[in-house]
Amino acid sequence: DPRAVPEYKERVPYVITYGTPKQRLIDVAVPPQELVSNPNLLLNGKYYIKKQLIPPLTRVFNLIGFDIEKIYEDMPKVNRAIKFYESGKAEKESKNEEEKKKKKKFTIDEFYDAKYCDKVAGMLNLTMKIRKYEESLEKCVKTCKLCSGYFDDFNIECDSVDCPVYFKREKSLKKYGFSLELKKIIEKL
Repeated sequence: DPRAVPEYKERVPYVITYGTPKQRLIDVAVPPQELVSNPNLLLNGKYYIKKQLIPPLTRVFNLIGFDIEKIYEDMPKVNRAIKFYESGKAEKESKNEEEKKKKKKFTIDEFYDAKYCDKVAGMLNLTMKIRKYEESLEKCVKTCKLCSGYFDDFNIECDSVDCPVYFKREKSLKKYGFSLELKKIIEKL
């Protein structure tokens, strides 16, 4: 629709996402709703730190002699992949310790050969995950109902990107849709 293009100097809500290094800024700017609906997009935190936070802080702290840009550049940067690997390693070690503690305890598996235990345990895990997603959505919807005054079940028309619950509600709606798929899988079993 050619009329959907914003007019000259019209304000348009957007957020900056990660892209390739050679992409222009306009190519990685997307509406906030698209960021919420597309799980492959990530908010570009480095952009917001360098372009939105550092300049005003620099103006304030230059008055007392601090160079905020230099302080930020000198700060150690954490690589997400390394951090994820390290946390995964710590979790693995803690699981090994838990397994050692469990081996000392007697379990029913030592006395009986149950062929249904794995299936039931899997169904229990899926059911608990579904309930967690449903509870998360219920909390968000309850908060939105109180704020907006809508009292329909899930038909909340609020799309204010300034609201901190909006993004959480959209994420919960996605997980709720996923939980409906999990319910179908459980019913087939």
